[in-house]
Amino acid sequence: MEGVQCLLAGEIDVATIVLRDYIETTISYEKLGELTSAPPETLACMFGKKGNPSAADLLSVVSTIQRHEGICLEVHVVRQGVGQTYEADHEENHKPAPRPA
Repeated sequence: MEGVQCLLAGEIDVATIVLRDYIETTISYEKLGELTSAPPETLACMFGKKGNPSAADLLSVVSTIQRHEGICLEVHVVRQGVGQTYEADHEENHKPAPRPA
């Protein structure tokens, strides 16, 4: 999920835009409100252009989206070389973690 990648990269403004677009085109604020017990209007403001969601609110929404979509997001650690960008390191060295048997 691109929004979570943006969060991890410290691009909070981009992350909220991506999450807003995702919510508006898939789950809807109404359904997200039912699942989180938050009013849809509050969620819409939180992810609006002037919104400023807390880390707790962002993570709660991401967790709810995961459950709703039946997915589980995972974070994989990739060590960067000195002077190497995240993107270059990610492309060269990213290997999925082995799945448990």
